Amino acid sequence: SDAIDAVYIASPNALPFSQTQLFLSHKIHVICEKPLASNLAEVDAAIACARENQVVLFEAFKTASLPNFHLLRQALPKVGKLRKVLGL
Repeated sequence: SDAIDAVYIASPNALPFSQTQLFLSHKIHVICEKPLASNLAEVDAAIACARENQVVLFEAFKTASLPNFHLLRQALPKVGKLRKVLGL
């Protein structure tokens, strides 16, 4: 598209997959706030569409504020010395 370079999708959980496919098929980069899809087949289809159209696709689903993430951070010292942290 000449008018739009990228979109940020923040719609209700049932909509992002179809919206993502629409934008990717028009060669528009996609950042998806919600879960990208509801199953692995849809995720694979979205990745394939992004590759086919040579655009960027990524999920921006923030988990750092969820209760299970806080439990994980509390449990890390019990694991022992960490060799490498890829992200928190």
